[in-house]
This record gives sequence, structure tokens and C-alpha cells, in this order.
Amino acid sequence: MIAETKPLDRTSASLRMLAQTTAGVEEEVYGDPGPVSRSPGRDRWTATAALSNRSGKLGAGTVNGPGRQGMSRKRGFLLLRFGLIIATSYLLLAEYGLGSVPFVVGALVLAVVASNVALHWVPEYRFRSAAFTGAVIVVDTIGVTAALLYTGKAGAEFFFVYFFVLFLAAIGESLPLIALGAVVVAVGYLVAMSNGDLASVLHSAQLVRVPFLLMAASFYGYLINRLRAESRRRALTERTAGRLEAARQELADKAARLEETSVRLREEVVERKEAEKELERANQKLHELSARKSDFISAVSHELRTPLTSIRNAADLLRNGHLGELTPSQSRFVEMARRNTRRLSEIIDDLLDISRIEAGRQAFRFAEVDAGELVETVCESFVARIDSEVPELVVERADGLPKVWVDPQRIEQVVTNLISNAFKFTPARGRVTVAVRPEGGGVEIRVSDTGIGIPLEEQERIFDRFYQVEDPLTRHCKGTGLGLSIVQRLLAAHGVTISVDSAPGSGSSFYFTLPRATPESAESSQFEQSFLRYRSQAHFFSLLVIRPLLEIDGESESERAEALELLRQRVRELLPRTSDEVVKQEGAQRLVIALVGTLKDGAQVVRRKLRTALEEDRRAGARVSGVVLDCASFPEDGSSGAELLSRIEQTA
Repeated sequence: MIAETKPLDRTSASLRMLAQTTAGVEEEVYGDPGPVSRSPGRDRWTATAALSNRSGKLGAGTVNGPGRQGMSRKRGFLLLRFGLIIATSYLLLAEYGLGSVPFVVGALVLAVVASNVALHWVPEYRFRSAAFTGAVIVVDTIGVTAALLYTGKAGAEFFFVYFFVLFLAAIGESLPLIALGAVVVAVGYLVAMSNGDLASVLHSAQLVRVPFLLMAASFYGYLINRLRAESRRRALTERTAGRLEAARQELADKAARLEETSVRLREEVVERKEAEKELERANQKLHELSARKSDFISAVSHELRTPLTSIRNAADLLRNGHLGELTPSQSRFVEMARRNTRRLSEIIDDLLDISRIEAGRQAFRFAEVDAGELVETVCESFVARIDSEVPELVVERADGLPKVWVDPQRIEQVVTNLISNAFKFTPARGRVTVAVRPEGGGVEIRVSDTGIGIPLEEQERIFDRFYQVEDPLTRHCKGTGLGLSIVQRLLAAHGVTISVDSAPGSGSSFYFTLPRATPESAESSQFEQSFLRYRSQAHFFSLLVIRPLLEIDGESESERAEALELLRQRVRELLPRTSDEVVKQEGAQRLVIALVGTLKDGAQVVRRKLRTALEEDRRAGARVSGVVLDCASFPEDGSSGAELLSRIEQTA
């Protein structure tokens, strides 16, 4: 689980980094753009333009516009202003001789020229300032108007034309069209002033007003268009900055939420780890208590068996008349003692069986067996004891039954317990049927009765130790409640699951399918015994399956066996605990790894480590490697070894 929080931490860190980067961009736009920041008069567009110029997105700031190469803004401004100064000076000096120029007019012209020269030393960024550009427009407009008024070179009609041209420059969007409009207005003005005598106009001093109006329109049109463009850019920058701020805030909020989630997950992981440790400690304690209980039951049962045998032998001697003839009353009491000693002996046998099975000490001897003959042998022993007070026993055996791979003594015990259980809960005139038939490649054994039946809510618990159905109809049926529990555990050692169909008043049917004898049967049975041993060692464990990969074409059986052994040795080296077992199954060509006392989460961690190590071996050119399949856990994914292995193979 801790490893699962790392991707979340990385995502949170990435979002925080992106939010910080966004904040950095905003600081570049509104904060310190470099050396320009020392200027108190800059505006947001100035800082943004400086940032954009450094990133190469706006070029160097050109007359032709952003992104295009051309004359710098400063140089274009100064050239156009020089043109306006020249046109204005020519307009003012045109009617004066060189020696008759008034001092004030000459000083004014020189001052304007000097101001333009001085502007060469003004930093470039000033020419991107709306305040600076607006100040130049106002000062130049006032200066030109004052000079025209002072010299008296223009009448009211010329001022009207002059300000009309300025109006065109203010509303025009295209500098060439503004210039063309100024020329047309100037020519129209001259034509109107000539009173039809165009030739005189062409040779008069008034003709100089055309270039003056043209340069005025061009200069003011350029400045106003630039102010308009910069205003649009500033608005766009502010909108972009607003979106950036909103995005930055949203990212910051998401990062904060992710951080909270990450912290909460880490706390939950820590709590879960503590709970797992506590569960492990509790499981270990329960295992120790269970082992002590099994040892106690085994010891007591053995101690009871010796005196019980003596009592039974003494009762047999009395019953057989070896100590003299018995009266009918004495015979009745002796028979009662024999019956109860037999019942007590069966209880002790059950206790010993369940303790050995739970401790993993029950020995199994598997062999090929004819299931039909096995069932008939068991039923014959019951027929010898049947009288008018017990139900009828019927055997139904199909022909052509395949051999099964089982421990015949334990399966006889299973069938005996099921028939005894059926007799116990079936009335005297009822029937108990034992059917043996082929089923799914194996042999199904079904024990059915016409007894009182089992309620549905009780069916899940009837295989628990010492459990008996609480029903008035069953109170006369004495027993330990261990018979069905022993049946289930003995069948589990064979990799077999028992099922039940029953309803109150309709009888019960217990059935299971024994596996057919195959070359792999011995491996399966051995593993089921190991499975029981794992269960006795811990209340939970996990299984992993690894299949070998051979880099040999057409490998023989001996080569496959050698490869499986080499892989087993390699996996044994990789496992962290000596208590973990690696079981080799040559028939199925696989390794089964038993992680005793490991939950599924822990098994997944081991699986990933093994897969990584074996993939590295394969990339390094190892002769033998393996493919790690999925994992399964007891009791979460199954109650037998066969169920767990089947689940793993299905998900492979």
C-alpha cells in the first residue's frame, strides 16, 4: 500500500511545480522582467514585451509588428519625427530668407531638432511606453500649433485642415491609407484655396503644406496605431494573465487536495500495517492455542483409550460367560456397558482424527482404487448390522467406472461417516441410497437419505467442529458433531470439495467427485497434504505459480526436468524467508511457492520482485528463466490447494 501512494505523491508534486511555474510566469509578466524593472514608469505591457523579447516570440519590437523582422520602434519613431520636423521647419521658413529668419522661429526649429537627437539616448523600452508616446504626441501637437500661430503662416482654414488630418490619423487603421487620405485632403485644400488658378498654386509657398500634412498624418498615425496595438496587446496580456492566475489557483487547489489525499492514504497505510501486525500477532497466538488444544485432545484421547480397552474387554468376558452365567438383568446391563464403551471409543477416534488432521500429522497413502468396489465393501459392513429398526440401504453402481487416485482407507472412513450420519437422521422405514457414477472425468459418490433434512441457514455450519443442528427432531440423535467435519477435511486433503442438497422434510444428499488417476495424480495428492500442513501452521497463506522458460528447441523430458530444478534453486535463492516453500511439480511443469502466514498484498509484493529478477535473468542471457503467474490466498480465494491452483491458472 505504501508503494501505491507514490504515484499520487508524484502527481501532487508535478501539480505544485506547474503551479509554481505559472506563478513564475506571472511574476515575469508583472514583476521583475530583468534590468527593465528598475524603471518606475514601465507598465504591464512593457514587462511582458521584455519577457517576450527574451523568449524570442516578439522579436526585438519592430515597426512592422510582432514576429516580423524590420526597423526597431525607436528608430522608426525618430525617423518619422525627423520627417515631421523637416516638413514643419520648411513650412515655417519657406517665406523667409536665410538672413531674415526670426530668432524665435530659428531657436524653435533648433530646439526641436536637438530634442530628436537627444531621444537617441533614451532607452528602447521607453518607446514601448504608452505614457511616453502620449506625452510626445501632446508636446509635439502643442509645439506645432504654437509655432504656426506665432508665425502667422496659417489661417483658420489651414488649422481646420490640419486638425482634420490629425482626426484621420486618430481613426485610421492603416498607415498607408492615412497618408493617402492626408495627401487627398491637402490637394483638395490647395485646389479650394486657388480659386481655379492651379498653376499659381504649384509655384506658391503654399505647396509646402502638402508634405507637412503628409508627414503629420504619417507620424501621428504611426504613434496612434502603435498605441492602439499596444493597448490591445496589454488587454490580451491582462486576460492571459487572468487565465494563468485562475489556472494557477486551480492547480494549487488540486495540488492541495492531492496532498491531503496523499497524507490521508499514508496514514491509512500506516494504520493498516499496524492492523496487519496486530492480526499476525493474534494469528500466532491463536495458532499456539490451537496447537496446545490439539496436543491436549490427543494426549487425553490416548490416556482414555487404554482404560476404555480394559473396560470393553471385561464386558466381553462377562457377556461371553467366561466368568459364569449371567441373569437376564445382568446381561442387559453388560450389553449396555459394551454399547457405551463402543460409542466412547468412536468419540475418542474422532477426536484423535480431527487433532491429527488439523496438526497436519495425518498420514495418507494414495493409490489407484476402484471406487465402486470401495463403496460396496463399506456398504456390506453396514448390511451385516442392519435390522428392522434401521433404514433400508441401497447401492447404485454404474458400469465402466474409471480408477481414482485416493487413500482408500480415508475414503472408506468418509463414506462410513456419511452413511452413519444418514442412518442417524432417517426414520426406520426410510431409505439411504449410495450412488457411484462417472462425473466430469472422475467418479461421483452421492449418499442420499429420506430423513428429516437440514434447513438452508444451517447448511453452511454443519461441517464445523462440534456443530449439531438445533432441532427438536434431532435431539434424540446423539453424537460429537465431528463426523462431517472429519469428512470435509479428509476430502480437502484429496483436493475434493463436498456439497449438500437438502430441505426440511425432504431428506439430504451429500456428494463429491474423486479425481481420476493420472500421471500427475501423485503430485496433486502430495501437494494437498502439504496444503493441510500449511493450514496447520497458519490461518492464512498465499500460493504463487512459476512456469519455466527454456531457451532450447525441442527439449527432452530430462532437459525439462533439469530446467525445472535449476529454476527451483534460483527461486529459492530469491525468496526472503526460509519458511517459504518451493514445491516442484514435474508433471504440470511448474513451481508452486507457498508463502505461509502471508496475506495477498504481501504475496503480490513477492510476485513483483520475483518477476523483476527473472526478467533480468532472461535479459542477461540465462539458460533458464521463468514466467511468474498470478497469486491466490487461503481462505480468500479457495479452501483447497486444487481450488487455489485452478484460480491461478484461470487468471494466467
